[in-house]
Formats: sequence, structure tokens, C-alpha cells
Amino acid sequence: MKDSPLNFQVLLDYLDEANILFSRVSDDSMSDKAVAKFTFDLASPACILCGNFRDRIKELASIAHEAGHVVIHRNMNREETRNYVCTMFAVNKMGVGRIALTAQEYILEVEAEASAKGLAILKKIGINDGELEVVKDMMSRWFASYENQCREDVVKKVREKIVNDKNPALIL
Repeated sequence: MKDSPLNFQVLLDYLDEANILFSRVSDDSMSDKAVAKFTFDLASPACILCGNFRDRIKELASIAHEAGHVVIHRNMNREETRNYVCTMFAVNKMGVGRIALTAQEYILEVEAEASAKGLAILKKIGINDGELEVVKDMMSRWFASYENQCREDVVKKVREKIVNDKNPALIL
């Protein structure tokens, strides 16, 4: 990515304009990772915590994907937020394959939507089509890692929904 420092700053400027909090974390456990942090309190803003990355395109893709989660979170009511936070907590503690089938379906749908929103953000800030294809491929591999942990019938159902919705992040 030839203009990656510029693109990174443009992404940070976008987050700032969208009132999405961003914080760099120097903890080694966060290397090559970005996460969205949420609370049950709708008045408390969600934020993106980001470690140091070795690959700038992975960093941009990760931050944009997490920004997608923040955008999703902002449009939820209290009950949806509770379900979202609890499901994400369960996934992080137990793994996708060990949660209820309806929760597996929910996680796959949310991950697909976050990737679609992340791609839209990157497109909006001017990432070129070639770079977007690299990001789309990366996000598809991330999604596949979730699918690999879910039951086959759940994966099939969600993939059909993705194709029907023409989700630009994951049409393979």
C-alpha cells in the first residue's frame, strides 16, 4: 500500500469525524490486533483499542472492521446491546463452536455486517479498488475462521443470507 501513512491518518480523521474513539495500546498481547470495546450503558461510547501492527493493510482493515462493529452498536437499543455484548463475551470466553446455534448465526451475521461497513469506510476514505480487493480477501478469510467453528447448517443459512443481501464484504 504505497500511501499507507496517509491512508492511516485519513482513517483516523474519519474515526474522529464519526465520533468513534480510538486508542493505541502498547501491550504485547494486542500486537497485530484491534478490538471494539462496548458496555451495557448506551450513553457510554464504544471505542476501538488497537495494538501495534507489522502490516499496514491488515491494520487498516482491522480498524475499519472494528469501526463497523461500533456503527452496528450505535444503532442498537438496550436489549439488542445486552444481547450483543453477552454474545461477544461468550464467544471470547468459550469460542464460537461452543455457543448456541442461534448465537453462532448471530455472530456470523454481525461479523459479515461489520466487514461490509468496514469496507464501505475504507472506500469512503479513498482506498483504491485494488487495495479494497486485498482487504475483501483478508476479511473473507477472517470470516471463514468463524465459519470453521460453526455447525454446517448454520454456515449454510448465513451464507445464503449474505448472498441474498449482496453483502460486498463476503461474496466469494
